Amino acid sequence: MNISAPKSLVGCSHPSTLGACGKEASQPPNPASKYVGQLAQALSYRERYDSYFAVVASLTTTHRVIVDADGLQFILQKRHAEGAHGAVWRSMGYAASATGLASLCARSLPQFGANQRRTLAALPERPRDCPHLACASK
Repeated sequence: MNISAPKSLVGCSHPSTLGACGKEASQPPNPASKYVGQLAQALSYRERYDSYFAVVASLTTTHRVIVDADGLQFILQKRHAEGAHGAVWRSMGYAASATGLASLCARSLPQFGANQRRTLAALPERPRDCPHLACASK
C-alpha cells in the first residue's frame, strides 16, 4: 500500500510519492498515519464540494474563497443546502486579483469586517501564486 504525504506538506494532493508535476515529495510520508492516505484521496477537483483542493480562505461558516483549477481567478462562494444532495458551494462572484476580491467581498457580504479583511490580506495578489496550485495540473 502506498501512503502519501498530505498536500499541505508537499504541495500536491495526488496519492503517490510523486506529485502531478513529477517531482519527488519533499518530505517522506509517515507510514503510521492512516489519515494521510485518506486525506490525499478525499480532495476533489469539483468546485462545489467541501473537499475542493484549492480553498484559500474561509470567511464565514457559509462563505469561502477558492481558486479555479487553472489559477486564473479567485471565486467567492456561498454554501447552499440542496435537498437530497446535501450542501454544495455556489459561486457568488469572480476576481482576477486579491484587490478585486476584497472589493467583491465588501460589496457582497454584509458581515465583511476586520477579520475577513485580514484573511484576504494574507492572499497573494494573483490567484496563480497561491501555494494550493503548486501541483494542480492534471
